[in-house]
Amino acid sequence: MRSGANILEQLSLGVLDYGPQLGSTLQLIPIAERSGYRRFWLTEHFPSVHGSALAMAGIAAAMSNRITVGTGGILLRYHVPYVAAQTFRALSSLWPGRIEAGFCAGGVARPLRRELAPFVGDASYPRRVEELVALTRNQRGGDGNRPPLIAHPDTVQPPSLWYLGSGDNGASIAARLGVCFGFALHFRHCRDNPDIVDRYRQEFVSDDLQESPRCCLSVGFFCSESQSEVDKVVRQNEQTPLLPLVLGRPLECREQLEALADRYQLDEILLLNLSPQPVVQQRSFQLLGEEVTR
Repeated sequence: MRSGANILEQLSLGVLDYGPQLGSTLQLIPIAERSGYRRFWLTEHFPSVHGSALAMAGIAAAMSNRITVGTGGILLRYHVPYVAAQTFRALSSLWPGRIEAGFCAGGVARPLRRELAPFVGDASYPRRVEELVALTRNQRGGDGNRPPLIAHPDTVQPPSLWYLGSGDNGASIAARLGVCFGFALHFRHCRDNPDIVDRYRQEFVSDDLQESPRCCLSVGFFCSESQSEVDKVVRQNEQTPLLPLVLGRPLECREQLEALADRYQLDEILLLNLSPQPVVQQRSFQLLGEEVTR
């Protein structure tokens, strides 16, 4: 990782939106773009207001001009691979070069297990992952049992594919598929261990559409000029699955991000804001944006 005064010349910082309301997400998109963030990823949860990262990604792209928009990520147990691939390609045709297709397994919420039992079994998941990658890239040829299947629009460059994981297994899956890897370090159960990212790099199998390994890190973050406000957010997250990792005043957050980038030898980091209050989140992102663009 290079040294220098402007961290955004070295690091691509992005927003991993975990907003409590759809309205807060819509408010945050233009703020993130104006503040210098390079990407805006939408999380997905069921059942919740954030139940369709694919739909929100289209809205986010339409509301912005330059920022890269992605799903961080769709929970593949809830999606038909062909439909998801078609949607990713449609988004990519509307906003060429600005769409990133992130996906992961995700657990099935207890209220939905009975309804979705025939659809989301563990045995089918590896096949679903392979189908999504092949269909999004339009690499699913036919064989003796089935004809080729094409996802449309079939003339566009597909979006970059990202497998999101929180450990060695996720790193190996991303490497075997030849897709980018998003290491979800914002969860408490994750190990803060660069060896996981190194494993992805070492095992990576290149593809015509992804010739070299590419990875990003997502971290729980909160930036404020008030230490008491930082302490409050830490307390608010003590009983949540989210891990506060980048915390403090603007300069402190910048230094922590630089240290993470150096330890993991990467230049892409996504920030999940840990404040439950949309206005406080917005100000937090603005403060860090002002610090890193000085």
